Amino acid sequence: AKRNIILVIMKVKFSYQFLIFLIYIIYLNGGVKGIYWPCTDDTVCNSEVNDTYCSSLGNCECAAGYTFNAAVTKCLREALYGESCEEGAQCSHMLTGASCRNNVCTCQGDEIEMRTYTKGRCRKLLPLHTECGEDLDCDFGYDRESVACRDGTCQCADGFYHRGENICRRISMNVGDECIVNSDCQGGNHRCVARKCEEISERKEAEVQTDFIDSPTSPSDSKSYETETTSNSYRRLRDETKDEGVQFGDPCVNNGESCQGLAYSLCIKDRCHCKLGYYPRNGICTAELGEEASSAEHCATIIRDNKCVCALDSFYQMNMRTCIRNVLSLDASCAQQSQCSPFLSMCPSGVTVPRCSCHPYKIHDQASQLCVLRQGLGEFCETKEQCSVQNTACQSDNTCTCDNSYMEVNEQCKPAIGGSCDSTDDCVVDNTECVSESGDKEDEAPPVEQKVCRCKVGFTFHTTNECLPIANKYGDECKESEQCQPLLGPLGKCEDEECVCGEENHYKDEKCNEKKVLGEKCTKSGECFVTDNSTQVECRNDICQCEYGYYSDATKIKCIKSSKKNSSGRPNPLKVITMLLITAAILVTSAAIKEAYY
Repeated sequence: AKRNIILVIMKVKFSYQFLIFLIYIIYLNGGVKGIYWPCTDDTVCNSEVNDTYCSSLGNCECAAGYTFNAAVTKCLREALYGESCEEGAQCSHMLTGASCRNNVCTCQGDEIEMRTYTKGRCRKLLPLHTECGEDLDCDFGYDRESVACRDGTCQCADGFYHRGENICRRISMNVGDECIVNSDCQGGNHRCVARKCEEISERKEAEVQTDFIDSPTSPSDSKSYETETTSNSYRRLRDETKDEGVQFGDPCVNNGESCQGLAYSLCIKDRCHCKLGYYPRNGICTAELGEEASSAEHCATIIRDNKCVCALDSFYQMNMRTCIRNVLSLDASCAQQSQCSPFLSMCPSGVTVPRCSCHPYKIHDQASQLCVLRQGLGEFCETKEQCSVQNTACQSDNTCTCDNSYMEVNEQCKPAIGGSCDSTDDCVVDNTECVSESGDKEDEAPPVEQKVCRCKVGFTFHTTNECLPIANKYGDECKESEQCQPLLGPLGKCEDEECVCGEENHYKDEKCNEKKVLGEKCTKSGECFVTDNSTQVECRNDICQCEYGYYSDATKIKCIKSSKKNSSGRPNPLKVITMLLITAAILVTSAAIKEAYY
């Protein structure tokens, strides 16, 4: 037994070591792209799948910028963030969190897990004031220059100030500097007017940008220097180009080192690739926003302090390759969330013309040009316990509102119909009273029993949280059908402000009933309908029939009195019995007379 246990342990240990070895081999060969397919030359690879080559490791690989599909039948182009895709393999170069959703490469859980694409990867970034290891760890809020990891904590970078939440804004000190909101201008008595800091005199005070100004975002406002996404942007076709030096996708020999003559490159599996944070464009490696760029050809936007960045009046887009211009104020039309960030507002989705607006749990403060958190009712919440006002609930839009059975009164939630109460004075709906759950009035209820607000006797509950008077007779005045139904039953309705039964029903036995003509099945006599003398019809043997002594007319809506026969056309049983008794009496009398004389 001991020997068997030792053998099992050895097998488990071997399996674990083999698994580690297998993972290492897959890692070295690039995952899906590096599926082991032995070869001796490019011909072997291209005979099965186009655009492949035989690497120095002796296995087939897709060309640089391409990856095998799941079936290993073709090479698919590696898609950049925000580009179209067919399979998840095209996005796998962005590693953890990358996926092909709705045929677009993106980072999984962009909103929930706060995964953000930056420096070639999907990363879970850290908010301000949390521990970090490097600048790249910090959530930059649409501008990578705005944050830094200092003293092990994510903070606003030098030259930026904390605007609120996770937004750091650039400080503008001089007249003429770029700005969006007044607080950007911190060089004295300056205010932001039409995206520029100006010194404000009393004469100009009225011109300060504080009111809502519509600033449409048109295609010309969006500085989107889009990259080429066709397959030609990844391959170098030697027979169609001039000798322009080393380009993306060219062969190389020193794996792990940069390709000589191609800036920001790396030799991987015998081919020239772009380093993390760079992407292929026109055969060279172009910097993503926030990365180093030595010349304009390596940056699709502008270069500032040797980095590829956006202009001061623009924000980074989520793909980290393009920029979008800011808007002048809250309530301006928008295309991206970034444009609304200086106001701590949102750009709503699903609307025809989206405009920067406050979240439901915020309110606009004109002095600070910010959407600030509401206090009390309407405040932000994720759980009910976070709501400071009693009798509230946390709704799906993250706002605290009055719970069911409560109404807002003077910024408080007071008991409506069904709400808990101590006395009738607590109940805010007209014609209600505080009663125990069992229905007794407040004065009769035991002290420990829960009491709630209910409609008073003679009133009924309506869904709009009001108590309406119950009708006393057919035709009484009404607003809602609920007022008629206690008197007329569930089929009673309010039509033209009167309690009636409606044309499809009829009034009988003080209730509204379905119309059942003669011969139809029924459950009670009230359902049986005739146009005249409703007392002449009844539900007999579960069928609507005329009473004895009456029969149905051809239309089956009238009962007609019969002089000879009952409504069924058969001899009247009472008459038959009477005739039999008379006949029997005559026979008995005749027999007695005969016996007396003879």
